[in-house]
Amino acid sequence: MQELIVSRWRCQFDAFWTNDLDKAEWGFVLLDAGLPSLFGAQGESAAASPLHAEAEGLIWAMQELLKSRITEVLFESDSLSSEFQDFSIVYISRSLNVRADCLTKGGRTRVVSSPYVDAIAPSWLVFAGQEAAI
Repeated sequence: MQELIVSRWRCQFDAFWTNDLDKAEWGFVLLDAGLPSLFGAQGESAAASPLHAEAEGLIWAMQELLKSRITEVLFESDSLSSEFQDFSIVYISRSLNVRADCLTKGGRTRVVSSPYVDAIAPSWLVFAGQEAAI
C-alpha cells in the first residue's frame, strides 16, 4: 500500500473525448487546502483517444499552474488510471532517469519504426547507459 501524498495544492482534472470527431475538451479545478481557487476549461482540441485526451488535459493543467507559479501540487483524476488499481507519477531527476532517456534517444537516432517492448534491454541501451547502474 502506497503512502498518501499530502499537499496544500490539489488539482482535479478531467477530459471529454468525442470518437466521431477525435475531439477533446478539458477542465480542471485547483484546490487550496480543499477550497477551489482556480478553474480552467478548454474546448475542442484534437485527441486520438480518451487516454490521449486525459494526458493532454493533464499537460494543459500543469502548464496553467506553472503560469501561476504553483510547483508543488497533487493531480487527481477519475479516469486517467481507471485501468490500474494503483497509479502515481513522481518526479525524479534526470540523473535517475538515464535508462529511459537512453531508450528515447536511441529510438530517435535509430528511427525505430515499430514499438520495442521486451523484458530484455536492447543492446544499444546497455552501451549507452554503462555509466548508470543497470
